[in-house]
Amino acid sequence: MFEENLIFPRTRTLKKDLKKIQKFSSLIETKLLNFDKDEQKIDKLSFEELQDLNKLLQIADFILTKYEDKKQVYNLIKDFVEMISNSSNSLDFLDDKISELVVSAQSTISEIKTLQSDVSENLSLNHLNASS
Repeated sequence: MFEENLIFPRTRTLKKDLKKIQKFSSLIETKLLNFDKDEQKIDKLSFEELQDLNKLLQIADFILTKYEDKKQVYNLIKDFVEMISNSSNSLDFLDDKISELVVSAQSTISEIKTLQSDVSENLSLNHLNASS
């Protein structure tokens, strides 16, 4: 029994020690995985420095949020300008086609006037020849 008492407390102590070692090992592994140099730098800052840094971060957040909205406005204006540009190009194309049609129509009207003049002249000549 004396031997048992000696072995049992040791076994119990060994189990506790092993659990502690495993716990510390786990904590250290977690710490190593989450090790962040920035966090280490932040831990060294004084209260006032932390306040100043916090204010700067808030301002940076505000500015980035503000310009994110500007990015959306930029994209909307860009789409609008693209739409207007496409419309302008379409109108230029239509203007060119209309100009071509006007020139074609003027040419056709000119031909019709020439034919009308020729027909009128032929009718006059035929009327004169018939009277003579």
